[in-house]
Amino acid sequence: IKPCERNNESQDANIYALKVVDGHHYNNLEAECRRLVDLVKLNVEFLPTYVSPVKRISTNSGELLGAGMLLQPVGNSVLEIRPKTDNDWQYVLFDVLDVLKELHLLKVVHGDARLENLIRTSSRQLVWIDFRLSIEPVSSSESLNDGELTIYQEWDLNSLVNNFRHHYRGSKKVVNLGNLPEQYMNYLSRNESSMPDVSCWQSLKASIWNSITRVSD
Repeated sequence: IKPCERNNESQDANIYALKVVDGHHYNNLEAECRRLVDLVKLNVEFLPTYVSPVKRISTNSGELLGAGMLLQPVGNSVLEIRPKTDNDWQYVLFDVLDVLKELHLLKVVHGDARLENLIRTSSRQLVWIDFRLSIEPVSSSESLNDGELTIYQEWDLNSLVNNFRHHYRGSKKVVNLGNLPEQYMNYLSRNESSMPDVSCWQSLKASIWNSITRVSD
């Protein structure tokens, strides 16, 4: 696989993240690299900007010990933000819902949408990492039919909301979103090819926040 990159003029242009796995996970790393090459080509700020070919790490006798690849951008886990007030937590939720919505408008699904899989760069941009390998990331015409795409997008939304509440409240109680996933999918379908309805999106995010805070511990 050839290295894939898009124009990156940020101050971190010469800094790379190194991902290393042991030999037993070599094939998974190769699959992840192929997935990331597709994502880099989408050329959007909330997805990786560069991925190198996978480099094998072997003994002199040829035994595979592990493998690694370089990635950009680099950043800190969004969990390191450590909000102090409810308002701070609400801002974090709204930010991560924004990048999930932008991902889904590209007909890309993550498959493991959690705060652990978001980094914040030095320019304060949120970027998705560690996509689930069993799901093709790009549109339904290539890999997922419309029904499958809807299922995975709703799964992403529910996963992110419940993971957020776990970090916010320290509780694993499931958030009942009611008909909000349906409203979310309707929003996506209405805004694929038109100017986004900002007021509708703000209202939907507020309703999701209310659903989270209504769950008793």
